[in-house]
Amino acid sequence: MLIIKRYVCREILVPFFFSLAVMIFILLLGNLFKIAEMVVAAGVRLSDVFLLVLNMVPYSLTMAIPTSFFLGLMVGLGRLGSDGEVTAMKSLGFSPLGLLPPVLTIAVLCTAACLVLELWLSPHGMRRTEEIALNILKEKTVLALRPRAISMEIPRMVVYVDNIDRDGGRMGGIVIFDQRRQQTEYVVTAAAGRVLPDRQTGNLVFLLRDGTIHSLDRQRQGYQLTDFREYKINLDLETLLGRRGRSRHSRALTLGELYEKIAARRQAGRKVSDVYNRIYKRFAMPFSCLVFALLGIPLALEPVRVSGRFRGFVYALVLMLGYYLLMSLGQALGENGGPLQLPLNWLANFVYGGLGVYLLYQKQREREVAWLRLVNNFYRRAARAWQARK
Repeated sequence: MLIIKRYVCREILVPFFFSLAVMIFILLLGNLFKIAEMVVAAGVRLSDVFLLVLNMVPYSLTMAIPTSFFLGLMVGLGRLGSDGEVTAMKSLGFSPLGLLPPVLTIAVLCTAACLVLELWLSPHGMRRTEEIALNILKEKTVLALRPRAISMEIPRMVVYVDNIDRDGGRMGGIVIFDQRRQQTEYVVTAAAGRVLPDRQTGNLVFLLRDGTIHSLDRQRQGYQLTDFREYKINLDLETLLGRRGRSRHSRALTLGELYEKIAARRQAGRKVSDVYNRIYKRFAMPFSCLVFALLGIPLALEPVRVSGRFRGFVYALVLMLGYYLLMSLGQALGENGGPLQLPLNWLANFVYGGLGVYLLYQKQREREVAWLRLVNNFYRRAARAWQARK
């Protein structure tokens, strides 16, 4: 029996690792186009690009591992069923429940890996991604500035500097015309300054020293003159990238930081249900691997007269789409908070887990489920019609 269990594990793991590589590539593909544009247009170093991609991988894995596990399970066990190997196992006394130990072993390992990714590696990776993006943007901003020339690279700002040290970002003889506010315009002059990344807010900062602020209120026709020893001008990262500003991405916050955010919001009398939604989702997705294990075994072992691999692939894609739709629905309903927020966020796991237990029980008793038979018949007709067209 140990040999059979190892054989089943191997049949699942081969398509699992293949689909995992494909899924990571697909999830990173959208960002890769942006990164390629950064290399070509902005002259970003390849080492920074490599670090960006490397730090985005943990977040991609949190979604890729459950999907790839379900695909590997459906394709691997589907192949065993279509080749008659499941029938041979039954003749040796190997029931559908006998497949649970090897399948659950892989599912538990996937769940543990996803929990580590969700709770530690993914937040760290997202934080490092933001830091690298800040450093890249800092270099881009500094490179855009020219000594004794006017720069308009920053939206709604005009910057002039007498001299600049590109390695350290230090500047001298600075004049900044700031039009970011609709009613008030600012002209800021400073003897010296630097461009620095602010890792707390996720912004770039002009840190200016020994200067003067000239502010003009166009609505009230008022003018004000202010001297300063040190003055900061925040340059929002998302604004510089041409998007609306926002706070640090929630994926970059650890579990402890999310709970601190909840405490701060409660103290300020603000809504906290959306933060709880993020916490519940971080636990719901990893445990989907266990749910897919219960559901995948009875579905993959259904008798079929066409390719088991292809049938398992189609079933997995359709069921994964349904799972994510249910999860999105549960999260949307859970945004309002209340005692049902946790069950709603786990709606997809409860529905798929209950369906998996029911189908596994029926398969162990060798009972045929009427609606599942109809689905298999529809699939067989569609597959034969597709083959006839070739």
